[in-house]
Amino acid sequence: SKSDVGCELPFIKPMEVGGRECFVRGRMDAVISGNPPRVIDYKYAPWREGAESDYEVQMAAYCLAVMMRSSSERAVAELWFLKGSLRIVQQEFLRADAERLIAGLLEGYLQSLSSGFWPMAERSYCDSVACGFREQCWVK
Repeated sequence: SKSDVGCELPFIKPMEVGGRECFVRGRMDAVISGNPPRVIDYKYAPWREGAESDYEVQMAAYCLAVMMRSSSERAVAELWFLKGSLRIVQQEFLRADAERLIAGLLEGYLQSLSSGFWPMAERSYCDSVACGFREQCWVK
């Protein structure tokens, strides 16, 4: 079967959360049509144990956009770690699960906007993603 490949594909996905219209947008490195469709994201980093969990939200959003476009109920996310030995990690997303994950994050964001309270992540998480704001958040 013939597959179509799209590269550097921008998307914007509207979602209603808590009675408010929200938009999720991004740009996918590559999408391969098929059943299920595949989303590829290139990481110019070496793979390390558990690295894929750092990108779960990103890949769920990408897969949700592809599923909405293709009317599919599932999609496969592939992270390609390019440094060192090539390592490809796959994760399948179901549409309902991806919608629940993204909607939950948006609900938390809207609650923080209205309350002014922004819960902090664990320091170990901030260190693992090398967040550039650690010095502001974790003042000694």
